[in-house]
Amino acid sequence: MAQARIGQVLSVHTEVAQYLPDWHPWEDYRLMYSASRELGGGVILDLIHEIDYTEHLFEHASLAFYMAGHHSGLEIEKEDVSEILLECVQAPVVNLADARDSLQIALAAKHSSIDRQMNLLPTSKDHAL
Repeated sequence: MAQARIGQVLSVHTEVAQYLPDWHPWEDYRLMYSASRELGGGVILDLIHEIDYTEHLFEHASLAFYMAGHHSGLEIEKEDVSEILLECVQAPVVNLADARDSLQIALAAKHSSIDRQMNLLPTSKDHAL
């Protein structure tokens, strides 16, 4: 990130959520790889794009803390909610919230950042896709 234009980024919050049964409505969500332990499902691996672009934008992400679990009523074998806290070279605090649950019906994604001058930086809008 170009620090000269926006100042040093101190905090980033990214959130993505989607209702798994609506993701591929033509197939039974319980049989999808996203629901299967054996096939590598779960929100951490399935919604990994946020980790990927965080690494790209803010450099050298290292895991500080995470929590994940299966908390919805969906019939899946893997976690459907996760909170991941990362430390990066260009952003000391990065929070990633992912959910594939029964509470989030529309696909939603949002991203926000705060710089050293406490400016809320230009962010993506909430998206219902």
